[in-house]
Amino acid sequence: MLSISDRSFFYTYLAHTIKSGLHPKDALAAYLSDVSLPRKRDEELKRALFLFTKKSSLGSALSEARVVHPHEARLLIFAKQKSLPYQTILSALGDHLQKRALIAKKTRSLFLYPAILISEFVIVSAVLLFWLIPQLDFFFIKLNSKEPQIVRLLASAGKIINELLTIKNLPFAIVAIPAAWLIFIVIERRFNFRLIVSKPILRIPLAGQLLRLLASEEIFSILALVTKTSAKPDLGKAFELAAECVKNPLYQRTLTDLARAAKEQTPLARILNQQKNRLMFPVIARRMLILGEKRGDTASAIHSAAQILSEELDAEVRRFTSLLEPILVISISIAVGGIGFMIQQMFSALQTAAIGG
Repeated sequence: MLSISDRSFFYTYLAHTIKSGLHPKDALAAYLSDVSLPRKRDEELKRALFLFTKKSSLGSALSEARVVHPHEARLLIFAKQKSLPYQTILSALGDHLQKRALIAKKTRSLFLYPAILISEFVIVSAVLLFWLIPQLDFFFIKLNSKEPQIVRLLASAGKIINELLTIKNLPFAIVAIPAAWLIFIVIERRFNFRLIVSKPILRIPLAGQLLRLLASEEIFSILALVTKTSAKPDLGKAFELAAECVKNPLYQRTLTDLARAAKEQTPLARILNQQKNRLMFPVIARRMLILGEKRGDTASAIHSAAQILSEELDAEVRRFTSLLEPILVISISIAVGGIGFMIQQMFSALQTAAIGG
């Protein structure tokens, strides 16, 4: 499958070439000849072109060749069923993925600095646990002195971890890790673990608000994309496509309920105002959707909400970054200070033992 940025360029390229008068098959062939791709991606696109000559649907060909994401292929198939021009949906998909790529880049950069700090802390802790503590423990033994409780505990923990990582325990680890993963998958599917933990995660201060905005912005962007490319928006289908795109099972369930309500012509407010769904979307997005339905212009409300959520997400990312970095710096400083104080106490005890000896 092409990366998100490559798919954005792919859709935009096809939209422009089709708009210039080329047939979609010729536009796909032109992309293959104009763009240099890795061998595997080139083979996938050649297979898609071959399938497109056998099929009448570009979406089906791209999906079967695994060139694009399945929900993007379904959008292309949906547009074909609605007799919409390919360039319209392709251009909209290109713009949508360009925006998603930018958000993904911001999200990655958001966690880069914390990842560096945490990695440094893990390295310092590993050096302390596997090198410094054993050395101190050795000196206390040589001096025939009782080591402090903290040294004894850390030395024992280091020995246990080292024992687990030895070659003789490698076969056990090879069997135990896949078995534990298999047990987790069975439990997750049996008890729908992801659905159970999703709601508490959304309630976490700072992080929960950011996760809600990320999910809501993606959902409303997809809804805006579907309704934008359709002369007569099918809200039921739009909610179904959005449910297929999101990974969070909590949002999948809510969007499925909204799709059912739209098809049965039940007021969306009845679903959105349920206690279990109030946490899902920001208040402004929920109210705009309800007001848009009352006015009979839900598509316009969706587009406005998508734009507002995009702006809200940018502001929330900046706010989260400004708060996360000092919190992490203070937390790790306290932890490192605690480690330093503990080492000072160890050396003080070691010096006392040496003088006493």
